[in-house]
Amino acid sequence: MQPGLSSIFGVPLAALLAATAGWRIAYSVVGAAVLGCAVALFFLVPYRRSAGISLDLSQRLRKIGRFPVTWSLTAANMTGRLSMGVMMIFFPVFLQVTYDLGTAEVALPVSLMAVGATLGTYLGGQIGKRPNRLLLGALTIGFSTLPALAVFVWGGSLWLTVGTASVFMACVMPVTSLLMIMGTELAGPSRGTMVGLLSGSGFLGFAVASSLGGFLVAQIGYGALSVVLAVVTAASGLCLLFLQHSRAEQRARAYFGADTQ
Repeated sequence: MQPGLSSIFGVPLAALLAATAGWRIAYSVVGAAVLGCAVALFFLVPYRRSAGISLDLSQRLRKIGRFPVTWSLTAANMTGRLSMGVMMIFFPVFLQVTYDLGTAEVALPVSLMAVGATLGTYLGGQIGKRPNRLLLGALTIGFSTLPALAVFVWGGSLWLTVGTASVFMACVMPVTSLLMIMGTELAGPSRGTMVGLLSGSGFLGFAVASSLGGFLVAQIGYGALSVVLAVVTAASGLCLLFLQHSRAEQRARAYFGADTQ
């Protein structure tokens, strides 16, 4: 599940389809939709390549890899994405186990959580326009530690739990938008490589969330996931504060700007 209208409407529709027609049909419909999108992108996205631009990937990876700011950005992104992965992978199952919900019944709560994630993505775009965006991003994800400590521990009202999860996602998602904006703006000719590295660190965060979360749920219980959420969101916020304190944006502009001169 990713933020956007596809999650707000697609996730509940897929859950309803699975509940009525079975998971094989639901997966087949989703797979056909993904294949259709891939074919549409192939034919509709123009192919534009400037003959004067080198596409030496190894050289670009070395360029961004030698720059310490790169790894602070990826650390902030990976920890933020790890928290999202925990929510997206384990929260629907947590609702089913805790509140005895069926597949169709979990559709609306997950959709509401996706609303929070979508609002957070929009908020991140607005934060990315601000001159003090790193500080604002750190404060936003820092605030998320409060709902993080409650979301998998609170056993009361279903809708209060869902609301807490939605608030958490709204506070975490701005980090991804902010870091993508920064990677695009600051990396100069290597912006594609930088954004690709950030995307890769995000998938790594999801992989860690899946394995670590599964182990903790099996050994301790869902409550341990709230601790994980609080720790990794605090770590992501600290990375953003470190980036601001070390004047990372100014250094990045000077470092990558030399390639355009």
